[in-house]
Amino acid sequence: MALEEAGDAAEVHRVFEEMPIVMYAMAGPDHRIVAANAVARAISGRPGQVGRTVAEVFPGALTQQILEVYDRVYRTGVAQPALEWRLQVEREDGRREEKYWDFVVSPRFDESGAVIGLTQYSVEVTGRVREREAERQRAELAERRYARARDVVVALQLELLPGGMPVLPRARAAAGYLPAEADTAAGGDWFDALALSDGRLALILGDVAGHGVAASATMGQLRAVVQDRLLDGGDIAAALAAADRLAGRLPAA
Repeated sequence: MALEEAGDAAEVHRVFEEMPIVMYAMAGPDHRIVAANAVARAISGRPGQVGRTVAEVFPGALTQQILEVYDRVYRTGVAQPALEWRLQVEREDGRREEKYWDFVVSPRFDESGAVIGLTQYSVEVTGRVREREAERQRAELAERRYARARDVVVALQLELLPGGMPVLPRARAAAGYLPAEADTAAGGDWFDALALSDGRLALILGDVAGHGVAASATMGQLRAVVQDRLLDGGDIAAALAAADRLAGRLPAA
């Protein structure tokens, strides 16, 4: 009756053979292979698997914890899945290939409920794992490049800002540059404090729209013009007019 429910024996055998995943059936506590479909035989590269134990067909299983999984499922009667298990497969010619697999090992029971063997089906996911690793490496490379570029722009920004405040007998000046976010550390903001020849202290705050090298470079040009005009004569209107004329010629301004 069970055979009728499963279908014609030849048809079941054909379907088992044509399944596009690795399929094994094993018997006994030594995990002797009693069935292996075509994909399993082809991927292993080892003839004559049926009738031999897993340890005989795949000696590397002893050192890659595969037999431990089989033993645990056989002992407990509880199926165990494994995701992206890294295995080194040794071919008949001695070549070793590193592959990744998703697999499930399940117990086989007799009529009394005792475990008599195991079944295993596996799907190779090497491509998925390697693509994810490649994506991670690309992301890390992009992050390193971004960090280097950001460091360059931040260094430029700091070079363009004054290194200190003037020390005067009748005034104390202090300043700090605190960006709101790390990504806006470099941009068009600037400040300055200039001791003018007539004793006045000129305090300057400026802001060029945008962030990055273009904004910092534009800021540097405007700052230099304003500073030059103020130190030359102390005329605030002339300094602003000169900055305005320059801004008209700078697209970024």
